[in-house]
Amino acid sequence: MAYPHCLPTARRSLRGTAIAVLLAVVAGCGFHLRGAGQSALSLKGLYVEGNASDQFIHELSDSLDRAGATVVERRSDARYIVNLKGEQANKSVLTVSPTGQVLEYELHYAVTFEAMDKTGRRLISPKRVSAVRDVTFNPSAALGKANEEQQLYAHLHREVINQIITRLRTKLSP
Repeated sequence: MAYPHCLPTARRSLRGTAIAVLLAVVAGCGFHLRGAGQSALSLKGLYVEGNASDQFIHELSDSLDRAGATVVERRSDARYIVNLKGEQANKSVLTVSPTGQVLEYELHYAVTFEAMDKTGRRLISPKRVSAVRDVTFNPSAALGKANEEQQLYAHLHREVINQIITRLRTKLSP
């Protein structure tokens, strides 16, 4: 004969075991929350300069600051310098309709950067990081597509910035 007063305890125990097994499986497969497991970018005295738009330099500086680096305003205060050697944004046609109308574009965004210490010794040789997104085009919704394109370029900026930060974290963090 089963003891009815033990059923809730058994269910809780079974539920707890199931949750523990699920967590072990999820952890074992390499799953982690976005940003989890990334150490802070503990670089003090980082200066950003170069041949890129003021907007991109500002976004990169803000992101570096949020990642844990200390970004300085003057090159003379810098221990490390991130030099943006070039920035490219372009759009190319992916598909065309039988009548010759563009149906899909590919947006490209790339930045070439290098990093050095305050003496000019190169710590990261020039690297090109890039991101690509496809966007469909509908001529009857041109205004909406222009807004979407701006948002996609903003997303590409963030993706390239994340790649730069990852490379800095890998090469320069203690």
